[in-house]
Amino acid sequence: MFVTPWGKIYKKSFLIENNIEFLPVKMGEDIYFTITAISYSNNHKIIDYIGYNWLDNSASVSNTLHKKNNNQNKDDLISLFKNIMKKVNKKYIEENKIIIKYFFLKTVIWYIMYSGKGSNYQDTYKNYKSLIKWITDNIEGAYKGIITFNPKGETLKVKFIVKLFVILDKIHMLKLFLKIYCK
Repeated sequence: MFVTPWGKIYKKSFLIENNIEFLPVKMGEDIYFTITAISYSNNHKIIDYIGYNWLDNSASVSNTLHKKNNNQNKDDLISLFKNIMKKVNKKYIEENKIIIKYFFLKTVIWYIMYSGKGSNYQDTYKNYKSLIKWITDNIEGAYKGIITFNPKGETLKVKFIVKLFVILDKIHMLKLFLKIYCK
């Protein structure tokens, strides 16, 4: 379930015909592009193999702007979700609602885990709740089926973290978890 555009091959004519382009934002432009492309494709395949080398650049956008747990980044994620729901093929959303729900939840959890370390846990929890509220207000049954969903191509670690967050939230233990995690 990697959404990196550089890990895929596209026909230029397909991108032009479906008006698929990057969203002009600093967070989630790759997510928007890839989900939109997949939603208009009749011919795509997900493989289980995940193999690439990651170079960590401490001065990158990901390690500077994205690591901040603030209202701007939270608002950027909500804007990303709104744009995905507006642009993505509606038939794809209806047929793959569980994938969209899972992916939105995973994106929120990634943001909370990535930006929460060393942040104020109350702000982190407030941002999490605000993002989850948007998902539950806009996608029917946001948590329904997430615990048993087993997305192809997703690492066991990521599946575990998503399911753990959902369970902790359902049993009202997420705030305590974040209090410990954000230190």
